[in-house]
Amino acid sequence: MATVFNRLMDKLLLIIPIGVIGNLLFVYFWTEDKEFGLSNFSIPYLLLAMGLAFFPWIAHALRVLLWARFLEHRFNFIDSLRIVVNAELAAALSPTVIGGSPMKWGMLVKKGVKPGAAATLTTINLFEEVILFTIVIPVVLTLTQAWDLPQLQLLLSEFFKFFSFNGSSETVGALLIFLPSFFLFTQISAKSRPTGRLGRFFAKVADKFRSFSAEMRQAAIFIWRYGKSLFALSMLITASQWICRCSVATALIWGLGIAVNPIEMFILQWIVFLTMVIVPTPGAIGGAEFSFYLIFESVIPAGAIGLVLGAWRFLSYYCQLAVGALLSYLLRDNPPQ
Repeated sequence: MATVFNRLMDKLLLIIPIGVIGNLLFVYFWTEDKEFGLSNFSIPYLLLAMGLAFFPWIAHALRVLLWARFLEHRFNFIDSLRIVVNAELAAALSPTVIGGSPMKWGMLVKKGVKPGAAATLTTINLFEEVILFTIVIPVVLTLTQAWDLPQLQLLLSEFFKFFSFNGSSETVGALLIFLPSFFLFTQISAKSRPTGRLGRFFAKVADKFRSFSAEMRQAAIFIWRYGKSLFALSMLITASQWICRCSVATALIWGLGIAVNPIEMFILQWIVFLTMVIVPTPGAIGGAEFSFYLIFESVIPAGAIGLVLGAWRFLSYYCQLAVGALLSYLLRDNPPQ
């Protein structure tokens, strides 16, 4: 894990200065001769935007802490925050579709959680967000009659095009063939004596897979039987986490004295985060800015959109990288003597 930490720090030392300088230059040249500048920001709203940007870390750490303690692991909030900060850093330095789940799983295992249970903890956090986006968000869209937003209509049309023409059927088919085949292989290898070096290797892989699956299944059954009320509480925390994350731009826009609908802004920021998933660059660099501009250009005045974009990206990415790197160093298990 120390090696992983050192690799993260090496990447951060390169990305943070370049990113911050590029961000500042972008804001400077964009706002030159424009009616809106950095001095136009209301300080209280700027602080609110900063709080909204960092609260998701607290919420995420609370979710990890609740589930870890539920599975009878001795975690404190600092342990959870350490895991979340490093997972967020890993997510920021990898394509958005990969995220920080592998780092979270690794750090949970390092804290003594069995690999299968760690996978369950990681998966249940993802499952909560899937529930939020597939059930709660559509309900909000229906109640607020926001389905007709042109940005949302464009996203839906591109989504269906992607799954119609981008080979997703072949991917699903491959998974439907591979997963049952691998399961059958593990069952056969469990009842036969492996011969040869290759046979022993596959038998070892199969044994690890069975052990991992058993641990994951045991934790999932335990949660299903006794964790329903905790799941409801964790869902509320998840909702607050994403409400804050999708409200940073709203606070910045309000800070410039521009009146906007907070629910509509929440939906537009949610669309930005969704589009970032398909951007292959680390932290969706470049794609996030482009997506934000396309989605918000019809909502934010032309003289202010560059300023809001730069401030939003700084608070939601580069500033978090810098603070996360500092916290990751300070919260290490074995700080240097």
